[in-house]
Amino acid sequence: MIMNGLAVVAAFTILWTLKYYDGTDFSGLKQLREDMTDVLDQERFVISPLHRFVRHPWYFLILIVLWTRSMDQATLISTVLITLYLVIGSRLEENKLLIYHGEQYRHYRSQVPGLFPLPWKYLKTAV
Repeated sequence: MIMNGLAVVAAFTILWTLKYYDGTDFSGLKQLREDMTDVLDQERFVISPLHRFVRHPWYFLILIVLWTRSMDQATLISTVLITLYLVIGSRLEENKLLIYHGEQYRHYRSQVPGLFPLPWKYLKTAV
């Protein structure tokens, strides 16, 4: 019961955060529509409410959904592999964000944890 409640809260939180992202940019439709061919980041550096507590809130919320499901052997293997994918993906995304946003992102990264919120480490002021 508690595990399902956590998963539902995480899923609704993901839906709530969608208003802080440009869905057409994220999906690639904006680049297709505007015939963009450069690989530069088209978005400016924006901190949503959840980004004050964790740098990759969607990854964190997806991990909650994954790890609160009942597990058989196949589900456990899949969950472990998806978790590894998210950990590695977050590192690759960090490298990209450092290139795009430089010192601003480096400063933000020093103040906010990556995948798992820590009660004592969060963004208290604007970046």
